[in-house]
Amino acid sequence: MITLSIGMIVKNEEKHLQNCLESMKPILDSLDCELIVFDTGSTDETVNIAKKFTSHVHEIEWRGDFAWARNQTLDIATGEWYMYVDADEVFTDVSDLIAFFATGEYKDFGCANYRWRNILEENKFSYTRPIRLYKRSEKARFVGKIHEQIPYHHPMKNLDTIADHYGYYRQGEEGEANKKAKHERNISALLEMHQEDPSDLRTIYHIIREYFGVSNDEVIKYINLGLETTGKNHKELYYHVFKCGLVEYHHLQQDFEKVAAVAREYINELKVTHHGMLRVLSLEANAHSKMELHIEAAKASLQAFEAFLLYKNKKMDVDIEVVLPVDSDTLRGSPFYLGRLLEDCTRAGDPENAAGIITSYASTSSPPEIITICEELVNNECAEPKLIALVAALALTRMAESRDYTAAVDIHEVAVRLAHKYMLQSLARYEDGTTDTPTIIGEYIFHAGNAYEARDRGDLLGYVRGLRQAFHFNPAMKDVILLCLEQVRE
Repeated sequence: MITLSIGMIVKNEEKHLQNCLESMKPILDSLDCELIVFDTGSTDETVNIAKKFTSHVHEIEWRGDFAWARNQTLDIATGEWYMYVDADEVFTDVSDLIAFFATGEYKDFGCANYRWRNILEENKFSYTRPIRLYKRSEKARFVGKIHEQIPYHHPMKNLDTIADHYGYYRQGEEGEANKKAKHERNISALLEMHQEDPSDLRTIYHIIREYFGVSNDEVIKYINLGLETTGKNHKELYYHVFKCGLVEYHHLQQDFEKVAAVAREYINELKVTHHGMLRVLSLEANAHSKMELHIEAAKASLQAFEAFLLYKNKKMDVDIEVVLPVDSDTLRGSPFYLGRLLEDCTRAGDPENAAGIITSYASTSSPPEIITICEELVNNECAEPKLIALVAALALTRMAESRDYTAAVDIHEVAVRLAHKYMLQSLARYEDGTTDTPTIIGEYIFHAGNAYEARDRGDLLGYVRGLRQAFHFNPAMKDVILLCLEQVRE
């Protein structure tokens, strides 16, 4: 018996299929596996593309039932495990998935998931963890005419493998037309499934997702139904999904009192931490801010940042990612939460608290992350020039301490320019002529900043002279300065 069978159902997927199959080639080459493709009526080059990668290409009639079609691939699979993939997925790194099978680790699990990076728009995406790999057995069968799945069995492995998923990418008139057609198809099948099994939580969840932004009355109807069905069972993942959805619903309705009340009730009752609470806390902070309750907003923002640290350090339950996407604000990372904290603390009359948290966090972060925090602060009306200068200076200090010179020249230039500009603004603004920037790093910033200004004027001699003077005050930056000088010679 081979180790892994990979099954796909496709129709008119020439746009994505080549890239999808190319991204799976390392799996096919590294493991004892097979690729099975069932086509449901393509009129483009889909079948020919598939045949370049496997001899197991079959054609079947479409019956309007995704589970039935998936089970056709499952019926001829011969692997110990089965994995199903959509044509609009492109894997970015499959090394963890390959290791899972190559080392025999898969024998200790019943199923596994990997991360989907859902491409929503240009530079906008979310993360989910679909369960796509299963130990094959007679009972492992797909169910559901739409949003089909094999009921999963623990223990479940969370793989680090990531696939870019383009199934939700909708832009332009064609994209909107496809989105509308897909919604009508999905909601019809889901309502039929709900009639057959009114208590199925997964179906209720997908109905809510389909109605969001389409029918508010239906959204709240099915959220309430979901909550009634789950009770307050914190062990049920969908309970958390419905609670987070309720906060999101009131936010979209701009009912800020309800947002704040429901969010706080949910946070207080939580027994486990998960990424959904970051969004709930952010919406709570926003609701308090809209109601001009700035002290409450600052408290929620601080709690959101503390929750982000748990998420960043992988101290949260990730199982919920199977059903609840990681939102785009969470993916923006520390700059978003720190920027929001600064705004709320400033409006609450306590900017020093936020500034202290920002500098404390930045002092232990990597130079690239500190730069993204700086860029967020530059666009934040509550950020004092003194704070921006200090954080940019921290980027340079951390670069020297850690000797992390990845993309060092670019990071160095951004950090110096930010620190130089805002240090001078700080000196002009504060009458006592002081900054929090230590004297030595301040001198370094002054001379390095002058060097970049000289280069802007085309004065390469002044640029070199400025870098050498900067080096005199901070020899720890020798390697970065040498890289800068090397570019001049080139």
